[in-house]
Amino acid sequence: MHAPRGWKVLLVSLAMGTGCHQGSEPAKGPSLVGVWKVVKFCERDSTGRLYEPYGPNPTGYFVYAPTGQLTIQMMRTPPVQPFADGDDRPTDTERQALFDAYFGYFGTYTITSDSTVVHHVQGGTLPGYIGTDQRRLYQIRGDTMTIDDSRVTWPCRVFLRVG
Repeated sequence: MHAPRGWKVLLVSLAMGTGCHQGSEPAKGPSLVGVWKVVKFCERDSTGRLYEPYGPNPTGYFVYAPTGQLTIQMMRTPPVQPFADGDDRPTDTERQALFDAYFGYFGTYTITSDSTVVHHVQGGTLPGYIGTDQRRLYQIRGDTMTIDDSRVTWPCRVFLRVG
């Protein structure tokens, strides 16, 4: 028995990953898809002051795959020192230092306009993000992207396209 042509087109589209990350309106500006190196990353504290939780020179990548997957990894530079008793035996102080120096999450994303992307978080180091949708406003100029979660002021989070 053969599948109807419509089902074949759907199955081929799903296998190729087409259309799984675009919203109802395709992005009209430069493509968000690619590998973005972290250049600057800051947050706003409860008093409204901007600060750099991963230091003045954070390192990491935001990766938006053409098939709709997303992974974000970022850490403080210089990195946390190796644990005294080995990687699988941190002290409470070492564990806290690592937690404060690194974050990441993964999932899928949907581009809803030429300036808005929604991260559908499936897992990561931020328990409150898991299972949530994180809306982000972004702007791309050449090979530079700024992205905002609406709690910070532009351009507080800056990335350079590297792939």
